Amino acid sequence: MAALSRISLCVITGNEEPHVLRFLNCFAPGFDELCMVRAIGNQPHDRTLSLAKEWCEKNGKLCKLGEYDNGPDAQTWPHVDDFAAARNKSWALATGDWQFWADMDDVIAPENAALIRENANSGKAEYYLFPYVIRASGESNMRERLFKTGAARWNQPVHETCRVFDESQPYHFDERVVYSHEPDQTKARDP
Repeated sequence: MAALSRISLCVITGNEEPHVLRFLNCFAPGFDELCMVRAIGNQPHDRTLSLAKEWCEKNGKLCKLGEYDNGPDAQTWPHVDDFAAARNKSWALATGDWQFWADMDDVIAPENAALIRENANSGKAEYYLFPYVIRASGESNMRERLFKTGAARWNQPVHETCRVFDESQPYHFDERVVYSHEPDQTKARDP
């Protein structure tokens, strides 16, 4: 019997203290290692990373934490200057066989999170696309979410995209693994 794959959840985070536990609880069945990078521009820190670390210790997950600092031209910005660079930093922390990503305002049903693991262990593909539902607008699309570690890299500072190094590698769509974008509607947005 082949060994089961180890899976790293790679995420960048702002100050998400009110939402971090919701996020980790819903994705818990799908990962073994959390690779979380704080990317908050010049804002003061909240307890997001410490809460994530405590949650991982309590739930038997590995935890790797990092910081993304804006470049010198954007040190005074209250937001992150390069989302792709921050995501790549979280991916660089990953030691699992597979890595997948989500945003802190994404949710998933625990049974769907378990399907992430099923896909990684299936051997069907090198990377996977899953449905992504944006509840507020009713939009839905397929997003690349799960990759063999080292198979892809993030590009573009804003509206970042993930690019697979070898596009000839097989990929697979799994309609069952539905992520939902559910941001806090009361949270102030940076224009």
